[in-house]
Amino acid sequence: MNRLQRKGLTMADDYRAGTSTTGTVTVGGSATGDIERKGDVDWFAVELVAGRTYVIDLEGAGAGTGTLGDTMLWGLFDAAGGRVAKRSRDGGEGNDARMTFTATESGTFYIAARGQRKDDTGTYTVRVRDQDAATQTPSVNTNTPQVPEQTSGQQQAPQPPADPDATAAGAAGLGNLAGGRLVRRDGTVDGGDDVTDYYSFTLGERQTVTLSLRRQDANADLYLEDGDGTVLASSTESRTRNEGIEQTLDAGTYYVRVAAQEAGDNDYALRAKAVDPAPAPSPETPVPQPQQPQVPGSQQQQQQQLQQITPTSVSEPGDGDLPADTSTTGRVVVGGSATGEIQRQYDQDWFAVTLEAGTVYQFDQKGLLSGYGTLGSPQLHGIYNADGNLIEGTTNGSDGWMIGSSYFVLDSRVYFAPTEDGTYYVSAGGSNGWDRGTYTLEVRAVPADDFTAGTDTTGSVAVGGSATGEIACPGDEDWFAVTLEAGKSYRFDLEGLGTGGGTLPDPHLVGIHDSEGSLIEGTTNDDRGGAGAPSDEEFSSGALNSRVEFTATEDGTYYVSASSPAALAFCDGVYMYQLSTSMVVGTYTLSVSEIDAM
Repeated sequence: MNRLQRKGLTMADDYRAGTSTTGTVTVGGSATGDIERKGDVDWFAVELVAGRTYVIDLEGAGAGTGTLGDTMLWGLFDAAGGRVAKRSRDGGEGNDARMTFTATESGTFYIAARGQRKDDTGTYTVRVRDQDAATQTPSVNTNTPQVPEQTSGQQQAPQPPADPDATAAGAAGLGNLAGGRLVRRDGTVDGGDDVTDYYSFTLGERQTVTLSLRRQDANADLYLEDGDGTVLASSTESRTRNEGIEQTLDAGTYYVRVAAQEAGDNDYALRAKAVDPAPAPSPETPVPQPQQPQVPGSQQQQQQQLQQITPTSVSEPGDGDLPADTSTTGRVVVGGSATGEIQRQYDQDWFAVTLEAGTVYQFDQKGLLSGYGTLGSPQLHGIYNADGNLIEGTTNGSDGWMIGSSYFVLDSRVYFAPTEDGTYYVSAGGSNGWDRGTYTLEVRAVPADDFTAGTDTTGSVAVGGSATGEIACPGDEDWFAVTLEAGKSYRFDLEGLGTGGGTLPDPHLVGIHDSEGSLIEGTTNDDRGGAGAPSDEEFSSGALNSRVEFTATEDGTYYVSASSPAALAFCDGVYMYQLSTSMVVGTYTLSVSEIDAM
């Protein structure tokens, strides 16, 4: 699918987030774009010359060249899509972002533009200029006495930056981590002037490094970067103030970034140590056979739901612990699964998987609560490209949702659509540093969209009849054509798991559209009854179903749109979580009735 939805209107994304983008900008020129919906990221190709220093500006409301209130340069990427410069949140006019970058080689680079927060939307202008080519003429205030020239040998003392450790260049050293020596550094960040603290360390040989962020007053995230600013690993768990990373690294210099995620002072304790990589342990204990979780509703509904969470195939457990890098022997195939075990503090296992560009994939890591292992709180720590670089936004922790007395489990799930064919790596672990246990990792290709979200749809439903469809991934929206008569009133029902209409727990009727595809005001509905989490009885009686009653004002073709509560998510890129994903995918039944004939 290649459509984005906002407020029920179908919108085409202006530029893709990847090297396949059609967006371009020239040095000395500018380009404009639009962040149309939550999580949208636009990439622009630009040709740079080795040894030249460039200033990149992303202008919005601050400079008056767009409506985006708070811009962010999400990063700068090389021709292969690997990150070469970290993101920048400010530095321009007002809340606009600016980045300075010196190219080490000539060629094509990609600028990634987005809003500061995931829900920011609006227009912007991206500009690139060659700083080395700029000539600056200093202005002289004739009313100010001239400063005497310096005599030979005299030098002005350089002014220190206000926050020296806000960049890798000013990183505070962690000292010697070798031999398992635990190093602790206390620090403070906030959501204002001191957003980031950098630390550095150097390894003389290949070591396994453990980093932890503890005793936080607020929420900060933890990142591990190499000397080029590429993120090698991250810990961004939003439901805890404890973050942890364990990574096996070659000899070299590395950087630790602590990034504030909340306003106000946040005191923290950073701990770091390095030890020799662990030898391969004895063979793993096989993963216990899956035990089916409790599902509310009739036996037929239970069978429908359980079909969704039963793996198609499970590979044999590995012969030992898997490394957290591209040397891993772990493999998982699309449509299958693999098993593993988190054996020690901050352990992560990497699995190689072959993916095709343009296909949406669903990654699931399952553990104790869903009966696919003994790991209490699984977490997918990210998807990495062939070079072992983390792809932003692909980390997600455990989740679940309640219906009455029953708990529906979503251990950890990520949706991802690669921009290039090739080998990728998925990292499985626990959401807390102390989690240990077995798990199952599953990968599947999301089915092709059954119905499009527009007037070109092949879906149709007749008055007095029904149609079925599937919400295949968060943000999927299906349109159905229906012929109505002026002056007659109709009832549209969208049913899912609760009443046996499908497997979708929470159907969402996005609205009724006229023959031109424009949303008709007042025709959107999410839940025809009940408030908050329903009881078992309310769920079975259709509390999460959707219903709209509508009187046609003229004869003709109308379109009704079926979806789920994640209508602002999207299916053709990385899915940023807002809801339990198991709530927003599944099958449904749409029916249309003439009210007077009922």
